[in-house]
Amino acid sequence: MCKKSIPALRTLPPGTFIYSFATGFNESYSFSSFVSSCLFFNKETLSWSSEGCRVVGANTTITTCACNHLTSFGSGFFVAPNAIDFSYVFANAGFLDNLTIYLTLIISLALYFIGLVYARIKDRRDVEKVGVIPLADNEPSDQYLYVLIVHTGHIPNAGTKSKVQFLIAGDWEESDVRTLNEAETSRPLLTRGSVDHYLMATSRPLGPLHYLRIWHDNGGKGRSSSWFLGYMVVRDIQTGEQFQFICNQWLAVEEGDGLIDRLVAVAGEEQLRDLSHVFTHSVDKSMADDHLWFSVFLRPPRSRFTRVQRLSSCMALLYLSMLVNAMFYQKVPEDGAGGGLRLGPVSISPQALGIGFISNLIVFPPSFAIVFFFRKSRPRKVKESRLQIALRKQRESAVSQAVWPSSPDVESEGSGNFSYSLDPKSTTLNSTVSLKELIAQQEKDKDKNKVGRRRKLSLPWWFVLVACTGGLYWWLVLVACTGGLYWWLVLVACTGVLFTQPVKIYLMSN
Repeated sequence: MCKKSIPALRTLPPGTFIYSFATGFNESYSFSSFVSSCLFFNKETLSWSSEGCRVVGANTTITTCACNHLTSFGSGFFVAPNAIDFSYVFANAGFLDNLTIYLTLIISLALYFIGLVYARIKDRRDVEKVGVIPLADNEPSDQYLYVLIVHTGHIPNAGTKSKVQFLIAGDWEESDVRTLNEAETSRPLLTRGSVDHYLMATSRPLGPLHYLRIWHDNGGKGRSSSWFLGYMVVRDIQTGEQFQFICNQWLAVEEGDGLIDRLVAVAGEEQLRDLSHVFTHSVDKSMADDHLWFSVFLRPPRSRFTRVQRLSSCMALLYLSMLVNAMFYQKVPEDGAGGGLRLGPVSISPQALGIGFISNLIVFPPSFAIVFFFRKSRPRKVKESRLQIALRKQRESAVSQAVWPSSPDVESEGSGNFSYSLDPKSTTLNSTVSLKELIAQQEKDKDKNKVGRRRKLSLPWWFVLVACTGGLYWWLVLVACTGGLYWWLVLVACTGVLFTQPVKIYLMSN
């Protein structure tokens, strides 16, 4: 903006000139800067070099180079980010002057608070879905324990309300027919995409497992009668051994081959490394837990990274992406100097790709930092583990039934001692183990895994949210008011969801 007086020239008879001064005028102008260069590809060093080349003329679309050698050469220029003029920001921060920017911020903040309500409700429901559920048909006198982890598929109508039963066979024993979803619990079981944990008690160890037979009575109503079983993991609590039974099939009359009874062999090394199984499991986990935006809706209930925290992280990263894209907005010429890709009405220049790469490179570090803080931070209150709760319930059930085998090794009711034999050929009880000791051993193993870990920096749990969301919100307003940014909203829309998060998932998984 400039304002000055200049002389106005009025022509009179030849030889006569009269000068008068106008009152002045106002004129708006724009200013842009760039740095151009001429480079050639040095085949000896396999790098681009400017030796022997100079720029003789340049603008934002064309660069003219002069070189003293005949080689393959090209040109490029560095796009400087928008600078912030604070005096201009405060002088032009009116609501009507920046209507698009203010409305965007107001709407995004309103959606954020609405999303917080949704996320909080879902977090409370997720609490009901966690925990290890003792099977309803566990006998109080049964002393050998297994954890069953049942994965229901993610495809539509994969869950069931039918009565699901199974039996497991091993080298030493075969379990009785057991029922999965008859336990008294308020949480929904075997729903679409769910991972349910059960505690199964047997009279003696089954040995190395061979196969799983599983079926249901098709008694659910409507679409709830069928069930898609992904796979089941059986973990021996005493020995730590783990066996996996991969199904990935319907147990349904109206789906697949129409069978509701499956015989599944234990998975071998080759089946566990099968591409279809590994890929399906990895994609499900990545989309549900690792992709920051999708995980707000698909978050696994057992994750300590809550939906509220994920949504807040999304908003912080969204504002950061807006800030970075605003810094480089309108810095790329509409028609490049060549080398670009044009697909119909869409034109992508190397400069645009470079700016996109730089923008995402700036966004990545805080993206990793925020997610890392939330995932690795300790809970405010240490709670009893889910396995401890399940073991305690099993012990209390046995004590209340008062059907423990008589043995001089059995203590008072409160101790809950019991015996089991690891020798399948022996009918005598040669090893005494208490559930208290088993719980203590579980905690001891957990403590061993923690050896060598560094103590994390302790900060208030809300500190990252306030610092990132509030600070970036303010800086976004400052930058947006200086640039007249409208199309900047389009640049931000797909970058985080389609590029930043998938690349972050890939890097974290390797």
